[in-house]
Amino acid sequence: MSEPEQAEVLVATPNPQFVPEALAASVEKRLASELAWFLEMPETRRNSVMNVVKNGLSYFGQLLDNQADSTLLASQAFESAPRELLRSVSLQETLQVTRVISSTLEQHLGKDYQELIDAFAKETSFAAADIYARASRSRSIWDDRLEALIIDAVISGESDAEVASRASALGWRGQGAIAVMVGIVQGEVDFDQYRKLARLKSADVLIGRQGSHLILIVGFRDSDNSTGENLFELAQDFALFSKPGPVVMGPRVESINLARRSARAAFGAIKVIRGQNLGRRAVRSREYLAERAVIGEAEAQRALIREVYQRLQNDSPQLLETLEVFLEQNGSIEKTSNELIIHPNTVRYRLASIEKELGLDPLQSKGQFTLRIALALGRVQTQGSNQGLS
Repeated sequence: MSEPEQAEVLVATPNPQFVPEALAASVEKRLASELAWFLEMPETRRNSVMNVVKNGLSYFGQLLDNQADSTLLASQAFESAPRELLRSVSLQETLQVTRVISSTLEQHLGKDYQELIDAFAKETSFAAADIYARASRSRSIWDDRLEALIIDAVISGESDAEVASRASALGWRGQGAIAVMVGIVQGEVDFDQYRKLARLKSADVLIGRQGSHLILIVGFRDSDNSTGENLFELAQDFALFSKPGPVVMGPRVESINLARRSARAAFGAIKVIRGQNLGRRAVRSREYLAERAVIGEAEAQRALIREVYQRLQNDSPQLLETLEVFLEQNGSIEKTSNELIIHPNTVRYRLASIEKELGLDPLQSKGQFTLRIALALGRVQTQGSNQGLS
């Protein structure tokens, strides 16, 4: 009998040693002893792995009987695997399982079936790679949609409680120092360069685009080393990619569930600086509190009242009085000193104290503008409250 004829007889003749149930038990025993990750898996996932093993053995049994196309059978062996299993077991680990199955078949069937076992191992390996490739493509599409959903939820301010869980599904680990950054961009944008830069800085980033706005939700993984300054440095790095720019960073928040606050501030600042030649590629939204308040942003108005007017009113009423007179006198130190009957140097000292306290310089046009708006808003609120009580 020729070799091809002998091989055909081997394929067509069932082997008495091929008992799927016994082989599956043997494979499971070897998986537990040889692969540590298999033993450490939850029982439900081990059962899922064993279902795939049994499917593979069933496929091999049909090969023995020469009942169907080997490539189709190999693919079917993995079709019943739940998608969660494909996420928790890597392709490399799946190929390790395939090798254990092949080795077990060799042990039970002997060398006469080596050629068929090798074909089985080859086809199942190719099928596994194909399944994982398709799952990866599907996951990529799903991840993109989920990321877009998170960005939309943060910007719209809806479903705050769900944002963290959705971000976690994408592997988000940002904590402690989180901010939303908004840039103005034109043309195609390579999201990968932003992701790579974030990884280098040990930060996570969620990216989306709405028209000419590029939205970046950024959070550092290490809460011990994450600060507002670290975030702004990252904003400056991102600005190198964003054309024509600029990139505006909203205030730091403690949780991604609070990111909408940072987003509102960043978008508010973008509105007032669009088209301006700032001379800088990255700015903080806080720098434009007064302009945002003027165009009617309620959060900016509240922030100015709280952080400027009420702060001075409660902690330093003398500084508030000096500032009010200084602004009424159009920024004249001499006229302010005459009005308050104090030495000009005392006025200068108090103005310097205001800058130290608030980070706003009354002697500079930008600081003076912000302070004027804050005091005007504070007076209006105070008058409204008094009228309401009368």
